[in-house]
Amino acid sequence: MLGGRTCLKEVSDATRALKLDLEIPAAWVARNGDALLRVTVRAEAFKECDAPRTLPSQLWILRRSNGQIRTLPGQLEVGRAKLVMPLQFDDLLRDGQAEILPMTAGYNLGGYVLYYDGFRKLVKYTWQYH
Repeated sequence: MLGGRTCLKEVSDATRALKLDLEIPAAWVARNGDALLRVTVRAEAFKECDAPRTLPSQLWILRRSNGQIRTLPGQLEVGRAKLVMPLQFDDLLRDGQAEILPMTAGYNLGGYVLYYDGFRKLVKYTWQYH
């Protein structure tokens, strides 16, 4: 609740709330069955919200082939560039584990992020345009 109004509809059934307010517009699946999901909050959910427009409306979620689900680290940093799309989702380091290399973009920011070591660690390569 922000400023006296809730940003997402209050629904008693959590499954119904997910169906109403969240979308998965893109998914990438690695050879080992792990999936990277882009989860977004539908714009209608923010229609009556007085929250700052800088609140993230998308997160990248990793769903392991064994059913484990978690977010990719580093997505909620202040001044961050948004993860735009994965360029590679494979065993890039030839260590037997899948890595993800997404492109990032933001105001005056561009770059890449390499997620490795079971997607627990990351390395950023960023630049500014001006």
